[in-house]
Amino acid sequence: MVGTVLFGIIFIIVVVIAVGLVNLFGGPSVKTDIETPPASLEELLDKPAPLFSLSDIAGRVYSNENLKGKNVMLFFNEGLRCYPACWDQMVSLGDPKFNNDEIATFSVVVDKKSDWELAAEKLDDMKKVNALFDDGTVSTRFGMLNTRSSMHRGTLPGHSYVILDKNGIVRFVLDDPRMAIQDDKLEQYFKQFEVRL
Repeated sequence: MVGTVLFGIIFIIVVVIAVGLVNLFGGPSVKTDIETPPASLEELLDKPAPLFSLSDIAGRVYSNENLKGKNVMLFFNEGLRCYPACWDQMVSLGDPKFNNDEIATFSVVVDKKSDWELAAEKLDDMKKVNALFDDGTVSTRFGMLNTRSSMHRGTLPGHSYVILDKNGIVRFVLDDPRMAIQDDKLEQYFKQFEVRL
């Protein structure tokens, strides 16, 4: 009897320590006190985009409200952790065809700004990336932490795209577990709706 009780106490202590270590070292902290994320990206389609307000490396803030009037492409990804796949796509999306009077394109990352600044110092290509920094809240609202492309489910986005029309309505979603450069597919979307690249 005493042995069983002692074993139970030791088991509980081990579980509490293990959970604490996972929480301490398990990756970026993601806020969970927000509305329930969509079960699939398709649930976002033809609805107003979840609310977001994110800043870039210079501290400029971009939100649903101040981006109205432009088509907006958001590329949710692992950021600096995902080399070379995410890096290559982020650099490619810095092309003027995706950033002009009609379209604003951003890479939404969960990196710290200080880490991004260090990377940009060493790699000139990273200066072409329009990165917005997320603490996990916006990625959660958009359902990006549980996509097929996410290699760190529940903590990091994978390799996914969301396009909003000029009124902030989600018109296109794409999750890419292959983590390929998808510029051709994205261009086709804009051309289909006669958006100038």
